[in-house]
Amino acid sequence: MSTVAVTRLIEASVDELWQVFTDLPARAAHLSTVESVDVRTAGPFGAGTRWREIRTLPDGLQVGEEYVVERVEPPTLCTVTSPGWVPTTGSPTGSPRSPWAGTAAAPRSP
Repeated sequence: MSTVAVTRLIEASVDELWQVFTDLPARAAHLSTVESVDVRTAGPFGAGTRWREIRTLPDGLQVGEEYVVERVEPPTLCTVTSPGWVPTTGSPTGSPRSPWAGTAAAPRSP
């Protein structure tokens, strides 16, 4: 299995980023490829939170992907997994995406 690490520097406080990251109903306003978000669990954002996003890929294919929060250490760490995506409209140009897991972490203060 391969590992890919991506680092981005964002000019905002950790608390501001956490608020945006965990505001699931507003994700479509922040992510250009997200058409809609369906939060599947009640209560505050935390381990066990599930949601489904409908996204439009560059080729116009719409796909649905469900996410599950596995681990949370507010406001600095969140691990999310997904079983992959499946096409919701159009004809797929390839196989559904494989399962994956990712962790978003804020740098530790010195």
